[in-house]
Amino acid sequence: MPPSAAPRCDTMSATTLSAIRGQNDRPFFMAMALAIAATVVFGFTWSFLRTDLARQLHSTWVKAHALTFTAWILLYLCQTILVTKQRIDIHRRLGMAGGILASVMVSLALGSAVAGFRASPPRPVLDYFMLYIVVHVDAILFGTLVTAGLLFRQTPEIHKRLMFLATIALLDAVTERLPLLGHISSYASYAILDVFVVCGILYDLLSRGQVSRAYLWGGPLIFIFPPAARIIFIVTVPHLIGIGRPA
Repeated sequence: MPPSAAPRCDTMSATTLSAIRGQNDRPFFMAMALAIAATVVFGFTWSFLRTDLARQLHSTWVKAHALTFTAWILLYLCQTILVTKQRIDIHRRLGMAGGILASVMVSLALGSAVAGFRASPPRPVLDYFMLYIVVHVDAILFGTLVTAGLLFRQTPEIHKRLMFLATIALLDAVTERLPLLGHISSYASYAILDVFVVCGILYDLLSRGQVSRAYLWGGPLIFIFPPAARIIFIVTVPHLIGIGRPA
């Protein structure tokens, strides 16, 4: 056998192994997409029935956020189904729409912050920072993870995990609406996000014996930044509690 043949066999073996892993991953990511969708439906349904969410929806900004958020969750579920059905061609086309949608979502968060800043009475610089940057930590994480996911779109193993993490980052707005969690702790809602991440990590450990690097740097972002943002807000600007989201 020519010396050049061995590397070719190794490459083919690696490609085959990656394909097999991808096929085996499909039930897990399908289950996670359904669990995320169920969490969103339950969280917002409960909030709609128990709070003034209906009145909040009169706001144009809130309507836009709700519409794009819902569109992303549906798109993520649809993309996962397409991969499960092996319709990668459609999945890739919709991926372009996903990138545009993610840009719109981040732009809406930025626009909301700018509008709030312009309408705000004069405040100390720290107050501005906390009200219009720190409270949008979920949008910052989402934008960061989606951008990374798009950059790794040619590496499916990493791409799908980054998109999974990006979708988890958005759930901050949902989990805080779930019943009973508030009676446990004001930080209990973050545990739901952590559970989704831990599920991904455990799946990797059980299925391949190692954790994807997507979780190694993306996971800590979700574990640390959302609760840290709340703590920093409460400690540094307690007089703004009730105005900012961490109230």
